[in-house]
Amino acid sequence: MALSLPLPTPQSKPKFVQRLDSRHKCCHCGQVVRNAMQTSCGHRVCEECVEDIFAGKEEPVRCPAGETDCDDLNRADVGTLAHLKKI
Repeated sequence: MALSLPLPTPQSKPKFVQRLDSRHKCCHCGQVVRNAMQTSCGHRVCEECVEDIFAGKEEPVRCPAGETDCDDLNRADVGTLAHLKKI
């Protein structure tokens, strides 16, 4: 018999035994990246967060990671990471 657990919601915060690797963390919401996307400067964000980042803002917008090497982004600068969707 398989154990079925509910999927996390954007409002739920999982508790980890070990520190979450930054590769699996959204640079916008700080949670586990969901439906992974990546900026042109290499930062990962949730697909839902990408929509939030660009909502009602004039492009380009600054990468939400806020690091010195971040890019100014247009929506086309953020792509999917199909291999991360399996995580």
